[in-house]
Amino acid sequence: MGCDLLTETNPTQAKTYTEIFEENFSFYLAIGMSSAEYWEGDCSLTRYYRKAYKIKQEEINNNAWLQGLYMYDAVSTALHNALRSKNTKARNYAKQPYNFENKEKSEYEKAKEVQIERQKAFAWMENFVRTNQKRA
Repeated sequence: MGCDLLTETNPTQAKTYTEIFEENFSFYLAIGMSSAEYWEGDCSLTRYYRKAYKIKQEEINNNAWLQGLYMYDAVSTALHNALRSKNTKARNYAKQPYNFENKEKSEYEKAKEVQIERQKAFAWMENFVRTNQKRA
């Protein structure tokens, strides 16, 4: 790996500041910094542009993850409904977006979640007993 300030052809020869600035110029243009800001502006702006770029990348990554979560939910719901037995209740896709805020849930929402978890556990146990009875 080595130091970023060393050239690839001759590792003992350090790059000049001009070479370093010219190499990084295209990156900062790509993330939205103007050439006037890069060459004539405050040098600390590059730090903030890099930080903003990392924040945008994290947001893109989180959005891709969330999209995958919704896709997973949709596909698993469709598969469950297609492959379910006659005695198993059909699942519905989420009626509203997922809530990722850390706000406190109402008592009604908590009770509803407990009821849903109980129904899932009951359905799982019914399927488990049914499959084990067929084997015996």
